[in-house]
Amino acid sequence: MAKKKELCRDKKGLFVRNLGWRKTPSGYSQKKFYLGRQEPQARIASLKLEQLWDAVCRRWEAATPPTPRLSSKPNPRHKITTETISTPNGPLTALHSIGVGELDFERLGKPVWDEVSLTIAEAIRNGEATVRVPLPRQLGQSGLTSPSIGQWLDQLRRDVPFIHIELLDEELQGEAESEIKTEGDKLIKRGRRMLFQGAGGETMHLALDEYIKALESKHVNLDGTVNPTGTAQVRQAQFLKECLSDCLLADLDTPRILAYQEMLALRPPGKRVKRIAVRTARNYIKQFRHFIRWLSTAPGFSWKRPSDLEFTAIRIPETVQEKATAARTSRVQTYSYDEIQILWEYASPLKRLLLLMGLNCGFDAKMIATLQPEDIHLNQEHPSAREIQYQSTENDSWIFRLRNKTSVYGEWKLWPITVSALEWWQKQRSQIEIAEDVSAFLVNQKGRAYDTPTAGNDRNMQIPNLWRGLTDKIRKDEDHSEFRKLSFGKLRKTAGNLIRVESSGEAAGVFLCHGTPVKSDDLLDFYTNRPFAKVFEAIDLVEQRLSPIWSSVESPFPEQRKRGGSNISQSKISRIKSMRRQGFKLDYIAKNLGVTKQTVSRHSHKK
Repeated sequence: MAKKKELCRDKKGLFVRNLGWRKTPSGYSQKKFYLGRQEPQARIASLKLEQLWDAVCRRWEAATPPTPRLSSKPNPRHKITTETISTPNGPLTALHSIGVGELDFERLGKPVWDEVSLTIAEAIRNGEATVRVPLPRQLGQSGLTSPSIGQWLDQLRRDVPFIHIELLDEELQGEAESEIKTEGDKLIKRGRRMLFQGAGGETMHLALDEYIKALESKHVNLDGTVNPTGTAQVRQAQFLKECLSDCLLADLDTPRILAYQEMLALRPPGKRVKRIAVRTARNYIKQFRHFIRWLSTAPGFSWKRPSDLEFTAIRIPETVQEKATAARTSRVQTYSYDEIQILWEYASPLKRLLLLMGLNCGFDAKMIATLQPEDIHLNQEHPSAREIQYQSTENDSWIFRLRNKTSVYGEWKLWPITVSALEWWQKQRSQIEIAEDVSAFLVNQKGRAYDTPTAGNDRNMQIPNLWRGLTDKIRKDEDHSEFRKLSFGKLRKTAGNLIRVESSGEAAGVFLCHGTPVKSDDLLDFYTNRPFAKVFEAIDLVEQRLSPIWSSVESPFPEQRKRGGSNISQSKISRIKSMRRQGFKLDYIAKNLGVTKQTVSRHSHKK
């Protein structure tokens, strides 16, 4: 094999390398490559050309089968003798051969540079990273045994892996790439099927069982029990198992995964409904995608996420009525001043405390349930008033704490009415037998925290249910039958909206303990302190607007808990008092409002 390991220089100073053979009319001649004047580049090109020539030789040997021929060397065991035999037709001479002559196997010709390999060599000589080669003329001339274009290109790339090879004809290049991809997918599916058949045929439902165990071990409390978040996610994974048909993991390819996702988007029936809600379907799709990502790296499973799988936004169909409802509620739903007035009048002292915590501090049910006595600082000056440049006195009260969801620190200045509510609750709390493991400020009558999981390990709904009961009570009054049924969480949105109106979006974000109150600068918290002074000023302004509401009830937090209740609505009680203040007589009021004279007299004297 013609190959020199050392580079040579010609008279002009060019590096030269003689390597391989070319076919000529008179036989074979060595191929000479000029590699430029820069020695480092020339040496690199020389090494790559050596690798290319080795590949040419291997490809020639694979394509040229050896041909058998009798050896020209004598075999000592090979003897030829003669014998004369008499026959009726005369003597006959017979030849006897003992032994067999040795056979040699050799390939005709020798490896040579062809058009394809020389094109690659030229690209290497020029230092190119990609080369476009012509298609061999003899390709397809061997009948059924001839490789296809894709097979030929794939084999060439495997034989010459140190440079990217493409076909000169772009149309043929596209056909070849498509063929290579199709064949590769077939091999991947076949390999997966073989692996899973050897492992006993693992299925998607079996993988979902393991996924559920992983969720239960991930979402736990400090005592090792599964928390409500884990319970909710486990329930979603169990729905996936019930809703989606089982299959071998070997068959869990991109089309099947997307088909499963579309099935969930069509909102299949649930246990209690004919069609799951849009938000529920979105949660199930999210959980299914989490499962697919987990499965690709889960120990004990050989399944890998398909390379062509991409999760994009998916449309969930809605009915005409659902679209109309969404259009009516496209804006953030908040309580109006009039609605806050009605809530304040109809609420019990405990519900008034919840109302104030929502409006004064923007707390949701979870934040109220996890509030600790150490977070509350009544009747004291702000410890960093000078640093934050805020005027504070000993009559001010505060809450300093972290928000559980985001672990973002927050500070809130408390209104005087909120301080009255907290002091009222402190007296009520002292009369309740509180469990030893409970440290929360607000507890129920059994001494348990309002975020204690239920017996089924679900989210505690006592605070939302209290609020729903207040709304139902208001709607029973004929004067307020159209009162909106908003969730307790809308108080937080109402508070954030009031702060934003009085100050700015940044102040509202700090008030709500958002992770990034200034969306255009997510590094701001690393270089500056949050503007709590602006938040306190906005809280003061909101309190000024709401103070007339608080004064509408003479004794919102009485010392003694009221037992029982009136048999007439709060609106009628308000009308009785109003009409008595205007000087109407008892008989007229009773007849006009449809109540007894004794009822009018009783409520006329109540404060």
